[in-house]
Amino acid sequence: MRSVSERETVLQWSADNGTVSVWTSDPVEMRRWQRAGWPVKVSGYRTGLVGGKRQPVAWEARDLPRRVIAYRRATPLASRQAAAKRLNSGTKTATLPSISED
Repeated sequence: MRSVSERETVLQWSADNGTVSVWTSDPVEMRRWQRAGWPVKVSGYRTGLVGGKRQPVAWEARDLPRRVIAYRRATPLASRQAAAKRLNSGTKTATLPSISED
């Protein structure tokens, strides 16, 4: 399996027919596409070290309607950090009594 930094997802818009094609090497992203009902197929294999079995390492979904891609405003880092702080402030932590040696 590839490290997180080696995984990538590529999107390609077609201005001619209003479709989008996507490729990924991230198995998590591929499963999201399958759950969404996209027609996902394997586009790349790697031969495994154990038993020489071919393992899928890249997937694609082609000619999807362009509406499947949603745009959203990027949230600045400071806003994300503030939201995380607000979420974590409601958690209770146990404090242990101090033990003093006499």
